[in-house]
Amino acid sequence: MGTVIPVRDASRRPLHRPVVTRTIILINAIVFVLELQRGDAFVTKWSAVPADVIGGHHHLGASGTIAAVMGAFLVTFPRDRVRSVLVIFVFVRMTLIPAALLIGVWFLIQLVSLGTIAQTQTGGVAYLAHVGGLVFGAVTARLFEDPRRLAAQRAAFGSGGP
Repeated sequence: MGTVIPVRDASRRPLHRPVVTRTIILINAIVFVLELQRGDAFVTKWSAVPADVIGGHHHLGASGTIAAVMGAFLVTFPRDRVRSVLVIFVFVRMTLIPAALLIGVWFLIQLVSLGTIAQTQTGGVAYLAHVGGLVFGAVTARLFEDPRRLAAQRAAFGSGGP
């Protein structure tokens, strides 16, 4: 049917080189190469199995963490637009989607999907981890903000914040 693939934030340009982002990408590339080289044994050793997580044997995976980043982004930059690839059947288009709409619709899908487990080739989807991660990120985002940027925003938008 259709899908949306976020590409990047179209509203701002970074002031500094994204060292942390590049490091995370590099680590992911290395892990991917290790997975290709070592096969199923590597995946079995390092993957999070939902039954093990529920049983308390392992902790939550990356998707909950990504959801937390999305929640923090939503609170920190609610007016930003995200450049995304929009695919509807065979039609493909690059478009700008408001972050609040993109993340909001995704969050609603996660809420509707609570209690179900979507089976994929690599295991299940932890919808509750997505919901919890997004809520955690939204609640704690302001703790990690640069106070100078917050003051500048308040001055630009009034004392009520963005």
